[in-house]
Amino acid sequence: MLNVHLIPHSHDDVGWLKTVDQYYYGKFSNIQSAGVQYIIDTVLQEVATDPSKRWRQRSSGSGGCTNDKCSVFRFIQVETSVLLEVVVVPMTSVLSSCSSRWRQRSSGRGGCTNDKCSVFRFIQVETAFFWKWWVEQYEDTRDLYRSLVNSGQIEMIGGGWSMNDEAATHYHSTIDNFAWGLRRLDEAFGACGRPRVGWQIDPFGHSRETASIMAQMGYDGLLFARLDYQDKEARVNTSTMEMVWEASANLGESCGQGTVRKQGGGNTSAPVPLAVRTAIDLIGSSADLFTSVMYSFYGSPSGFCYDVGCNDEPIIDNVHSTEYNVDNRVNSIS
Repeated sequence: MLNVHLIPHSHDDVGWLKTVDQYYYGKFSNIQSAGVQYIIDTVLQEVATDPSKRWRQRSSGSGGCTNDKCSVFRFIQVETSVLLEVVVVPMTSVLSSCSSRWRQRSSGRGGCTNDKCSVFRFIQVETAFFWKWWVEQYEDTRDLYRSLVNSGQIEMIGGGWSMNDEAATHYHSTIDNFAWGLRRLDEAFGACGRPRVGWQIDPFGHSRETASIMAQMGYDGLLFARLDYQDKEARVNTSTMEMVWEASANLGESCGQGTVRKQGGGNTSAPVPLAVRTAIDLIGSSADLFTSVMYSFYGSPSGFCYDVGCNDEPIIDNVHSTEYNVDNRVNSIS
């Protein structure tokens, strides 16, 4: 049985075809249609007012959660331009690792509430765009946003001022990028705004130093999208799109000395699927980081683009309508 995560998210760069301000305010749409401030405005409105996107506590007979504790639908804010990413994960893997990959929030830690029963979540990544929006808001808007962060409806991930390049960037600059972004998040939200997941979906290549830095900062995991097509093909064929990345050969007691231990002993640069790891395989260093590669890049799967510029068929879930199509749309995903 598979658990399919439908993850709508948004993305634009902190300066690429336009300047940061032009991306933020929406100027020069003839170059690229992007107005990041409006994304943040409208998502805040939806999350705060739409009951289906509120913090949902589904109760069972024992007063706890039903089996939706690893929520299926999350909205992820990266920058702008809504996209849809489908992540297919074995059900047993999700249920056994939910609390470790997406850390449960405790009401005893800085006012954060328990988030394991969340159904919809908006995730903010690029701190540069967020902070530009934050300083323009009235205090009541900030209070509303802060309350949604505290409840877990909005979660900050990544944490850097930008989604940093990994190929040509010195580690000093990478650390500075995180330090500045995380400082702003701490000023705004305190402990509840502390990121736990790295989100490097668009850098052109990935370095183990970036993974090492994230692991040493205490991140639970990392997701990325870009990799060499031959590497991706090999990972798909060997079920190694998920891995524990041992990002350092000399930090702590790292099994395999910077590589990943293969099943049956010995070392290999090709990671073993997470599902078949033994306990000794998972004994790693302070630079070990759970990492997942997105299956279909970070864009929408064919037929499932819901951006304003797309013309794909909508999902119609009204069972009384002659246009009801949920079954057909689900079959299209599978």
